[in-house]
Amino acid sequence: MLDFIHLIFKVLTISMRFEPSNAKYFNVEVGWESITTVLRLTGAFTDNVTVKVDEKEWTLDSAELKQQLAACHSVFKMDEAIQLGSIPSGTANHSDQYQVIALGMPASIFVSCYLVRLLFNMSLDNYEKMASDVTWSAVDSSLEDCIVSWTSSILVHPGAVLSILTLLPGIQSEEIKWTVAAQYYCALLLKALFKPERTQQIMCQVEGIH
Repeated sequence: MLDFIHLIFKVLTISMRFEPSNAKYFNVEVGWESITTVLRLTGAFTDNVTVKVDEKEWTLDSAELKQQLAACHSVFKMDEAIQLGSIPSGTANHSDQYQVIALGMPASIFVSCYLVRLLFNMSLDNYEKMASDVTWSAVDSSLEDCIVSWTSSILVHPGAVLSILTLLPGIQSEEIKWTVAAQYYCALLLKALFKPERTQQIMCQVEGIH
């Protein structure tokens, strides 16, 4: 299923890149709320609309979540060549996949992180470019300081950012520690997205962001 979702995101993004009328049609006739709803209906996200912080795991600091955050980061660092939409197996031969496998990431968390990564790619129009300037930080670096950076890319689809923000509370696992880590990681991703002043200016013009 993830194969098809990945393909759909690519087709949507690339079709809007080269034909402005497609982008206008998408925004008017389809809308980002529909994308958010469809992703929720896949079962990858729950119906939660607020982050519930009453569990004791929310009192953990980032050092105590280091392994879980590193695994989430590994999902986002998977490059396009291997991002085929399947949950990594024990025969994986890529370091980022090994990271996910070794730390026992629940399938629900992997799928949620994978779909958020697709939304991130779409937000920056980062599919199938000749040279991408998006750079993911090393797993052993301080993720709280910098998860991802880019030089010339700008926010193209602010609606994708709103989808990430809306779906974040729906990232859930029976293992609360993984839920906390994945939601926190996605919050750090949003922080990185909002860091450029140009992004802040674009988001201020989006209806419903206030």
